[in-house]
Amino acid sequence: EKQQGYPSTINYNKIEGWLIPVLIIAATAFSIILERISVLLPMPLKVREIFERVFTKDLFSFMSVVIIAPIVEEILCRGIILKGLLKNYAPNKAIIISAILFSVLHLNP
Repeated sequence: EKQQGYPSTINYNKIEGWLIPVLIIAATAFSIILERISVLLPMPLKVREIFERVFTKDLFSFMSVVIIAPIVEEILCRGIILKGLLKNYAPNKAIIISAILFSVLHLNP
């Protein structure tokens, strides 16, 4: 299969069995390291105020955090950004750039 003239070399149909526990361990270690680093970086006052307003115990807060935000993120990151990158870059490079942008979007100081 080709994407905008680039041959696609990614096989999405099969994941090696050994890769799943390795990814789980790596993600857990990465989360622990990031949590330790985030303790050293104080959250800016404006960001703290936004979090306090968003995370209240009403239905709108729940809907916006659990349902609306993930849908908007997918539309933005996978729908708009990734499709735009795939028009200009090889699939491997486009996916990596999109993943980096997605992680920066979720960076919590």
